Amino acid sequence: MIFLIIITIVYFISGLFFLFGLLRKKNFNSDETPFVSVVIAVRDEEEYIGDCLSDISRQNYPKDRFEIILVDDNSNDNTVKIIRDFQEKMENMKLIEIKENVENFAPKKYALNEGIKKSSGEIILTTDGDCRLKSTWIGSMVKNFTGDSGMVAGFSQIGERGKVYSVFSGVQAVDFLSMMTAAAGSISAGLPLAASGQNLSYRREAFNKVGGFSKIRNRISGDDILLLQLIKKYTNLSVNFSFNDGSFVSTRPTKSLREFINQRIRWASNAFYQRKTDIPFFVYLINLYLLNVCLLIFLPLSLIFKGFGYIPVYCLLIKWITDLGLLLKGAKIFGRTDLLGFFILWEIFQPIYFTIVGIIGIFGRFTWKGREYR
Repeated sequence: MIFLIIITIVYFISGLFFLFGLLRKKNFNSDETPFVSVVIAVRDEEEYIGDCLSDISRQNYPKDRFEIILVDDNSNDNTVKIIRDFQEKMENMKLIEIKENVENFAPKKYALNEGIKKSSGEIILTTDGDCRLKSTWIGSMVKNFTGDSGMVAGFSQIGERGKVYSVFSGVQAVDFLSMMTAAAGSISAGLPLAASGQNLSYRREAFNKVGGFSKIRNRISGDDILLLQLIKKYTNLSVNFSFNDGSFVSTRPTKSLREFINQRIRWASNAFYQRKTDIPFFVYLINLYLLNVCLLIFLPLSLIFKGFGYIPVYCLLIKWITDLGLLLKGAKIFGRTDLLGFFILWEIFQPIYFTIVGIIGIFGRFTWKGREYR
């Protein structure tokens, strides 16, 4: 019970820290128009890549100040054909096709690395092939690059406001909103912990200073979080977060519970590696996992054995209050108050999936784009 109380207090303090960051958020407004390279690694994205490229073709950033580099990671569908069709209409688009991967180099990182090597922009801007982008995306992200900033993280969301089509997608959207809210809070508080590759930009200078992906090349995922942590650790450049809604990106929810668990296992696969790159984030992840597991165990026991008292219930209430306070602020900032109705279901679902994902993410396997990884 003492251990449960301690990790609950740590969780509450972490929530206050993220909230503090959100309360002191900054809006940046650089008037520079640096040359930007939009680099997107894709594999088997025929269902979504057309919409993504249509969005990029409508960007209001000066056409002579950005290029689009698509790197196809050996797709087995019509992804390349769709890209080639767009390429005929867009002079500033390049296509790189990768047929074989390099040993000990994660496929997506290798694809991004090849795209960045052949790009020429001062700013590298990345997203995924299944994301939807506003016409103001490039310009809004670029505005956040101040003199000493090496990276700008952007907001990503599942679906758009008022477009949640099922309870399952709503719970996913709340879960992802909570992650992005915590990431935005940590960056604004001056201790960047995380970001999403669905909406991420960095200076070429920062990328080169940390040796690109060389230090993390064998990690299957982490082209976003691990790169952020390397820039924080090995450079004096700052990390900013874009709160400009013109830069917000949306993505699709997973289609099934199995796909959702598989996705989260992939994300969790780097958890223990964080002890090498970012001790504060590693401690936060471990504390978050332990709190969910302990609540899942002790809450039922408290109903059976009176010796447990009401401590697990009080700890659960503190967690819910912490989550709700942070989520309310994040939902207001990012315009997703439509998701608050899924809060209770998410709180019930979270400890269960956290426990499953945490165990399998460390010891199990997952699939990604038709490939299996341990």
